[in-house]
Amino acid sequence: MLNNILSTLFTRGLVAILNLLVLLFAARNLGSSLVGEISLIILNISLVQILNEIYTGSALVHFIPKYNLRRVYFGGLLWTIASVILLNTVLYLFHVGQAKHSLQTTALSFLLILHSFHMVILLAREQIKMYNLLLFLQAFTLLSVLYVLVQLSGQKKVESYITALYFAYSIPLLLSSLALSRLLKAEDDIRDYDFKLIVSKGVTNQLGNLAHTLSNRFNYYIIGASAWLGVYANSTSLVESIWLISGSAAPMVLSHMANSGEKDKNSRLVLFIAKICFLLSVLAVIILYFLPNELFVFILGQDFTETKSLMLYLSPGILAISFSTIISHYFSGLGQQRIQLLANSAGLLCTLLLSVYLIGNYGLKGACLTASIAYTVQALILSVVFMRQQNVRFKELLSMKL
Repeated sequence: MLNNILSTLFTRGLVAILNLLVLLFAARNLGSSLVGEISLIILNISLVQILNEIYTGSALVHFIPKYNLRRVYFGGLLWTIASVILLNTVLYLFHVGQAKHSLQTTALSFLLILHSFHMVILLAREQIKMYNLLLFLQAFTLLSVLYVLVQLSGQKKVESYITALYFAYSIPLLLSSLALSRLLKAEDDIRDYDFKLIVSKGVTNQLGNLAHTLSNRFNYYIIGASAWLGVYANSTSLVESIWLISGSAAPMVLSHMANSGEKDKNSRLVLFIAKICFLLSVLAVIILYFLPNELFVFILGQDFTETKSLMLYLSPGILAISFSTIISHYFSGLGQQRIQLLANSAGLLCTLLLSVYLIGNYGLKGACLTASIAYTVQALILSVVFMRQQNVRFKELLSMKL
């Protein structure tokens, strides 16, 4: 177990570095306008993936050991085909994103979602080495192909990034399909299968994830496909890398809570870990504050002179989420996803109410303020509910005693 945790943490660290290199390379070589177009494509793919994972997401891990794998898989395959076509059609009809890339978004979302579905099954069957390999391969392939197309072939256009995504999704999908086929062949027992139960459990989980994503990414649609969006998207992605701190600890909290019955002791441990993650995140923001703006311009290019200031405007919300992420996974481990849905929905409501006014009057800084307020509201609700449930007094937040 410990080896699996350490190897997964190491792999996620490498993937985070590769994704950061992709971000920096794209910003410097494609410019803010093209990065803005790419951001909208990836956002639409992400929205389709989140809604599709009502069936194929992490909530499915609970059912895979209990249900017949073949029936689970073929049910998920049909669900994926239907939802990808339906959801992308809805995005196209309502002019969400850019119509000229709708076919590419449909194809890419199918490849990514099917591979992600395979990854969930591999994780549930404890194929950790293969899981980590594929996780790394996807990020490595994206960076490698993008470098060849842009740097070596000189194709500095959106289509180069789209081509790189095709490779990054297709190659891991092929390998995950081969790994999954061995598991399906070994499946010879007949167990129960409840499609409705899988979907019902996934709905609450994914609606919460969707609300959390849109709490910031909805601003993309208000800003529109422009150089502004490229600057905002890059600033958001860079400062969100701070979440790697709490994101690395959160899965362990989830696993521990799901398998432990010592509720009172666990709540104190969760609070302690949340405070540690928050303090480390504060340190990261302090380092960011003292980094010269010229460094970001040198790395990203002249289009991104506002990146540092935008990251600082986003940082209060980022810090709030760095604390509440641990608490959020505590509730997940107890099966209390409705609390997460409530908090994330409140954050999304703030975005919907504030984004048009703040972006219209304050531009990109208004977008950052909107996201920061939304994230802070999410974190406050999760923290207040946790403190009331566990009778945690405010002064305990200031103590580092376990």
